[in-house]
Amino acid sequence: MDEKTGVEGKKFIPKGFLRAHILAVLREGDAHGYEIRNRIMRETGFWKPSFGTLYPALKSMEKEGLVVSREERGKKVYRLTQKGSELAEKVSEIKRELREKMYEMISVSTCLNVNEVRMLFETFNNISKEKLGDSGLIDELNELIKMVFIAVSEKNVDAEEVRKVLENARKKLERMAEMD
Repeated sequence: MDEKTGVEGKKFIPKGFLRAHILAVLREGDAHGYEIRNRIMRETGFWKPSFGTLYPALKSMEKEGLVVSREERGKKVYRLTQKGSELAEKVSEIKRELREKMYEMISVSTCLNVNEVRMLFETFNNISKEKLGDSGLIDELNELIKMVFIAVSEKNVDAEEVRKVLENARKKLERMAEMD
């Protein structure tokens, strides 16, 4: 079992996941393979596709007319074609719809409404490992959020009591930040 993902076996990344991420990266602008790989890692926070999977996918997408490449300073730079841009837009819309459905599902199973779930995820999405480094803070935030959901929705801990604990922690962090 993979300790980081908790998933059995080698095949964790679903089919099509790489292509969807390549489309999303190139939607932001032209990039070479190394840039694409690093931007996928930044976006997912956990996955850095191997060049042995990335370049064949790019080659296949080029054959399908989704991307074109050019040589630039000894590197192959990729950009979306019109067909690739249209598919990237569709993928982006599907991703937005799935995200909204996920927010609704989480809302139903917790004490939060859909807007609160959306705000929580958007805030958390803006916190990147790049900003926090390998300090363990992302893992602690994950555990804190999980514990809040468990305490309130499964263990029937008073939501107001949990809110007060979080408020005290926030105020302490604000005081620590003011010390600089």
